[in-house]
Amino acid sequence: SDEDESEDEFRGATAVAKRCLVLCSVVAASHNEERTEIVAWLKGEGLWKEVSPKERAFLQSKKPTNKQLINASWRLEALYLLLWALRLIPSIEVGSTPAEPARLKVLLPFLSQTSDFVTNSELRPEDEIYNMNEKVCQAHWSVRDAEINSKAIPEGIDPGVVMERHYGINWLMGYCGQSWDEVTTDT
Repeated sequence: SDEDESEDEFRGATAVAKRCLVLCSVVAASHNEERTEIVAWLKGEGLWKEVSPKERAFLQSKKPTNKQLINASWRLEALYLLLWALRLIPSIEVGSTPAEPARLKVLLPFLSQTSDFVTNSELRPEDEIYNMNEKVCQAHWSVRDAEINSKAIPEGIDPGVVMERHYGINWLMGYCGQSWDEVTTDT
């Protein structure tokens, strides 16, 4: 039927697992991991096609800009949300996180064989993801409202964290069918 076409389509567990591996690579590269080694690994694991144009530009850059490095390190927050969606993190706060890059090495097969990780990935039930989306949007709206009306940002909410969580969940839920680089975070 025609009405199905306008519906946003959830990404499958396989796509989410691959996106997690790419994001882990981007975050690692922002923390001075050897980019040529990361690119070789992504290609060897058949994941290079999952890397977005902006991510490719960053990973292949001889000397990334400071802005690229900062943006790449922030992707950790979107990655945390996707790891939560894959049931690899039991719970996350919407607007704050003790984002410890070291934990990722335990959760993800970084620079090693990835097929088991991808094959065995499983998403949380859609209603849990919808509930998280509701919370993320609410938190992001409260940040934007505070900024527009020159109010204090609600306690316990880091605007950068909320924006990345919103980015990650919009991609996960297939918001307007947008590709990774094109995701918007309307509130």
